[in-house]
Amino acid sequence: MVLAVVLFYTEIRFGSIKMTNADFWNRFTENDPVLWAFRIPAACTAALAGACLGLSGWLLQTLFRNPLAGPSILGITSGSSLMVALVLLAGFSFSGIFSSLGLVAAALIGSFGVLALILLVSSRVKQLATVLIFGLMIGYLLGAFQSILIDAAGKSELKSFVSWGLASFGNYRDGQLWVLLGSLVLGVLTVLKLGSKLDFWLLGEDYARSLGVNVKSFRMALLVVCGALAGVVTAYCGPVAFLGLAMPHAVRMFYKEPHHLKFLTVLVLTGACAGMLCELITRMPWSSSVLPLNAVTSFLGAPVVIWLLVKSRKSKIRF
Repeated sequence: MVLAVVLFYTEIRFGSIKMTNADFWNRFTENDPVLWAFRIPAACTAALAGACLGLSGWLLQTLFRNPLAGPSILGITSGSSLMVALVLLAGFSFSGIFSSLGLVAAALIGSFGVLALILLVSSRVKQLATVLIFGLMIGYLLGAFQSILIDAAGKSELKSFVSWGLASFGNYRDGQLWVLLGSLVLGVLTVLKLGSKLDFWLLGEDYARSLGVNVKSFRMALLVVCGALAGVVTAYCGPVAFLGLAMPHAVRMFYKEPHHLKFLTVLVLTGACAGMLCELITRMPWSSSVLPLNAVTSFLGAPVVIWLLVKSRKSKIRF
């Protein structure tokens, strides 16, 4: 919690525009656009998006009982990206909050569609490696369709889509923070509602069923929540890589609590901190340059995945 507060203050305090302490507090109290129209929305978006992606990845890893499951690995982000591409590259134009909601609706359709397909395959194929490879292939296939759309798009539509596709926490849209916050609250309430059922599920589907877990409704609840979390973040921030996959494992490095309810608070706060840290690095307050968001998330997230693979081989876990 302390780290989250420090990162939030640092992100809104420092940037390409240099300010003294007195100047900063004057701008803060006077609703200066630099802070209230750019830095504060970007910081809030980064925190909420990081928390949403971390929670989505964690629930996906629980649902598939696979430590390598994540929104980007399983093709969920690709499904959202393809539907957003259809909206942006087809030249649909809305104004105000309707533009924001149109992207969200498209992203949710794409994420739900891919999740439903993967869930169907996982119910028929018991090998986790097969499900993981299937998700990767779906991602490549959807990426191919997206490339075709890009090739046929006009210049103005292509510029809009490329800007979105680079991924950023700083492209603010009307109603964005409320939708992200609502998605995060939905995810948290779902974990609180399911409670110990999430722990039972990790011990196996038959074991969970014997303890009274309704398997069909359980899967559907996680499907809806994971799709909503990943889809909303992709709609507003673009296809953010690695955060959803890496955050649960990063938390487990220093917090060994196996129970979902106790793990929840630490995960959400760590995801928020990771999002704000990535946003702070992309803006590089010491210079006027801006780094691509996915370059930063990949640089921070890839080592976590490599560590996971090495640890998995040592513990004789097969994927």
